Amino acid sequence: MILIMMILKMFADYIMDLDYEKNDFYFLYEYEINRSRFIRLIIDNYTKLKNRVDAIKEDERQFTASPIESLKNRILTKERYLKNLLVSFYVKSIIPIAYFFVIKIIEINVSLKM
Repeated sequence: MILIMMILKMFADYIMDLDYEKNDFYFLYEYEINRSRFIRLIIDNYTKLKNRVDAIKEDERQFTASPIESLKNRILTKERYLKNLLVSFYVKSIIPIAYFFVIKIIEINVSLKM
């Protein structure tokens, strides 16, 4: 957030400039996923992920054999922990990206013939 405010402060005069004789400076600030970082986190934590998936499958097998409410709750809890782990990998892989560009505003006259 501080970075965004710094960028806005530096270029605020240019962002709203609508003079056709000037070049205007614009930027786009967004977050993107760094795919290689996300894949690296998945690979580095493969054993942990596999163990969690295997534990869920084992509990599901037991639940199928004898449907007990406590097993169902345990499965749901383990699934939630697994989802949270995957989301944490995703969040750790997000990087801020700023695109800067200059535009020359050109007035275009269009006439329609009917």
